[in-house]
Amino acid sequence: MKDENNPGEESRLDSSKFPKAVQRLADTMLGIDPSWQLKDWLQNKAEEDLKLLSSDLQREMLQAEQRLHRIESLSRRLDVDIKRGDVDVGQKNLFDCFDIVQRGLNISSDSTPNNPHTSAESDEFHPAGMLTNLLPDGETDDPFLAITAQHVLMQIGRLMEENVGVAPAEEIFNHLNERQIEDEEINEAINFLLLQGSIIEIDEDIFILGDE
Repeated sequence: MKDENNPGEESRLDSSKFPKAVQRLADTMLGIDPSWQLKDWLQNKAEEDLKLLSSDLQREMLQAEQRLHRIESLSRRLDVDIKRGDVDVGQKNLFDCFDIVQRGLNISSDSTPNNPHTSAESDEFHPAGMLTNLLPDGETDDPFLAITAQHVLMQIGRLMEENVGVAPAEEIFNHLNERQIEDEEINEAINFLLLQGSIIEIDEDIFILGDE
């Protein structure tokens, strides 16, 4: 029965309509403080959770922005390598392999309708072409890994030409470290390419391109 002398009684939520745990909480809190209001508690909890959610979203956005910055930075370095002649211009474009543009990352590709290479030429074996089959549907959920793997493949191909057919890990790391790619990221890309058979470790820390 409502207490007509208590104006707060009219606005008090009926805890019996809530789950058992909430009912027990309400009974306990009312025993401690008769003026305790379930609706006030729910309001405060909602505000606290919204603040936590907002903080989590801001942190996720910051991490995504930092990751996107790294991806764009690496893609620009990849473009520089191509323009300097470090990469065969006939190879598949990284973003053709991984469909990054369609994934909303707004990173431009170097592919143009005026590409002088025919479709038959583009289908010829090239180390970077192996990336098209690394993951289902020809794309990856981790474009940063894709770009790092692309760098690793290019460096192994280059080092094989310079080192009588082999690519020492130390030289791979040294070159990619100069591009501000961290050791952990390089290791992840190397392990990924090893699992795919795209590269082979013929001796400890000595790599060659796979035969696929």
